[in-house]
Amino acid sequence: MRISVKSGGMLLAAASLLAAAALAGPAVAADKVRVIDSTRGPFGNFAIYQARDEGYFKKENLDVSTIFGSGGSATLQAIITGSAEIAYGVGTESVLGAFAKGAPVAILANAAYGVGEIFWYTPVSSKIHTFQDLNGGKVLAFSRPGATTHLATQFLVKSLGLTAKLVSTGGMAESRTLVMSGQTDTGWAAAPFNLDLIREGKARIIGRGTAAKELNNVSVRVIAANSNWLKTHRGVAKRVMRAFWRGTLFNYIGGDRAIKRYADEMKLDMQDAAKARAETERRAQEESLNYKARQAAEAKAKAEAGSKSKADTASMRSREEAEARERAEAEAKLREAQQIALRVAAEEKARADKARAEAEAKEKAEAEARRVKDEEGRELALRVAAEEKAKADKLRAEAEAKEKAEAEAGRRKEEEARRRGEEEDRKRKEEEGAGEETEAADSQEQREGKAYAGRLAGWRAAKRIEVEDNGCGIAEDKVKDLFKPFYTTKATGTGLGLVIVKKMITRMNGTIEVQSRRDVGTVVTISLPEGPYEGR
Repeated sequence: MRISVKSGGMLLAAASLLAAAALAGPAVAADKVRVIDSTRGPFGNFAIYQARDEGYFKKENLDVSTIFGSGGSATLQAIITGSAEIAYGVGTESVLGAFAKGAPVAILANAAYGVGEIFWYTPVSSKIHTFQDLNGGKVLAFSRPGATTHLATQFLVKSLGLTAKLVSTGGMAESRTLVMSGQTDTGWAAAPFNLDLIREGKARIIGRGTAAKELNNVSVRVIAANSNWLKTHRGVAKRVMRAFWRGTLFNYIGGDRAIKRYADEMKLDMQDAAKARAETERRAQEESLNYKARQAAEAKAKAEAGSKSKADTASMRSREEAEARERAEAEAKLREAQQIALRVAAEEKARADKARAEAEAKEKAEAEARRVKDEEGRELALRVAAEEKAKADKLRAEAEAKEKAEAEAGRRKEEEARRRGEEEDRKRKEEEGAGEETEAADSQEQREGKAYAGRLAGWRAAKRIEVEDNGCGIAEDKVKDLFKPFYTTKATGTGLGLVIVKKMITRMNGTIEVQSRRDVGTVVTISLPEGPYEGR
């Protein structure tokens, strides 16, 4: 049986996906599945992300995470090593080669027929205008060994008889950098990517993948899985394929929403995104017509061959009947797919209605919230005004209190100045009176000194006399005032005793010193010259 709905058409690999989906049973538990997207960008591959964003994985009780591969064997290595369970859009050549070497890989379904979306380009300044200009060893770019672009370049060289040199230039972005900077002769891309260079007149397309005619009806990319994982997770794989199928349907019947999601995800404008879908649909129709033409040619050849003998005719009729049964089965499955599409559309409408109702309810809630907020704002403004008035009253009261305090301080200052003036006048008068008393004391001292000197006549005085006690001591700041007239710490003292003593010793050419430490004691040292006193 042959069912050929192409990757560029409305149903991506419909026969393979329908077959997998038809066998799937209901999901019994949520399962985590890691999917690696081998060729991020082509519109057909976007079924993965439509399934994710439309919730088809969730409906199948699947927790699917998606990572991006770099094409070819590099992507396949992820499922071989167990870094991912399923690879989407990996090159058929890579999978078959790995399988032949004993790698644990299995093909689940077709992902793409032909390489019509791939094109090669050069800067407008290049002298290369067509594939034929690559003869002579010029570079024909592909992504990585084992990738779809690698297979395409091999068939281009074979189909067109080229003598070009095949060189790996990495992904579309890396290839663009290399070719536009003059580091390689050509770059490759998959529509709609890098078409901006063509629109802006910076580059020209020198050929498309459709030139490799042998690949137009060949599965160049497939959906593959780790075969060890598949043995124990066959039901999970079927549910993943069913979600992929629904994502593929939505990719083409989802209208502007599906296109906008593709444009947003791939950072394209809506015009390029719409062109990408239109191009894949155009190629699907073209390939479908080619397939029908081949069917008609095969039927005609069978009819002509069958006319040679009745046995051949009977055999042919039997084959035709078998093919008719197969077509009937395919049509039944297609009708089932259409019913699924209708259910999906109904679900989408229900979700849209629900979203609209929720949006209206949200808008009403936000309006009510704004009203409440405005009301609260007015109340807050009144409270703020009241608080500001209270603060102003408090500041005014504090200012008045401060003014009164400053006035009182000024009055006290004036009173203190007046009191100090009176005190200074009193001290001045006392000092004037003390001067008279001092003179009297000097006279008395002279009289007593003369008498004392007479008694000491002929006596040789000691050089130093120290008198020490262990009393409470005298504060250091008070020692310097001991010999000032009228300085005393006693309630009934005159403050003249030490003054008189110092004058007597000074007249004897001696000195007197006082050293004292608080809570230690006091030492009084009197120093006198040797020899008899020669006083006046």
